[in-house]
Amino acid sequence: MQDKDFPREFFLINNLEILGRDPDDNTLIVWTCSRYTKEFADLKFFIKQFAHYEMNRLDSIAGRFGCKLITDAQHSTLLNIDIEMNQYSNWILETHFPGFLRQNILFNLSSLLGPIVKLILNFMDENTRQMVRIIHRRQLSNFIDKRFIPKELGGERTRNSIRLPEECRSYKEILGERLSSEQISRYDALLQKIFSK
Repeated sequence: MQDKDFPREFFLINNLEILGRDPDDNTLIVWTCSRYTKEFADLKFFIKQFAHYEMNRLDSIAGRFGCKLITDAQHSTLLNIDIEMNQYSNWILETHFPGFLRQNILFNLSSLLGPIVKLILNFMDENTRQMVRIIHRRQLSNFIDKRFIPKELGGERTRNSIRLPEECRSYKEILGERLSSEQISRYDALLQKIFSK
């Protein structure tokens, strides 16, 4: 599969930036602030394909040094967290890319999501579970260089544009024939709500 096989909205929702290499261990630094929500349930098959595709792409870039994933959880709530999708992502990592993820730094997680996150962690193998660190955003500089942290979070980085391939089309152009007019109206309203935040 190629970039053009996925809707541009998937890339925008994924909200992923490749920042460079960690100066200490050469791991690839990847920053994500995903807006994915379980309200996209009708598209889950395609979203799973996209998740696998993106992990494969990042794994090929990271190479033998692996990846340090910085996850801003500010858009995660009890209402929109998708445990099944998280389980699937963990399965991909453990089964297909076992050496890829070296550390997952999770911050801006609401206190209400703590039990849910612990539940998700229980489905990971021991090695993967030990890679996850839940921190306060003030602690970011303890884990990554300040030049990778946005200025509004006390770092030195001006936010880059997220990855959005030029050849991508809208979800209606790619998936429109498989969706009812009711589904399209619902997704249009949901996307407008997501991108207005």
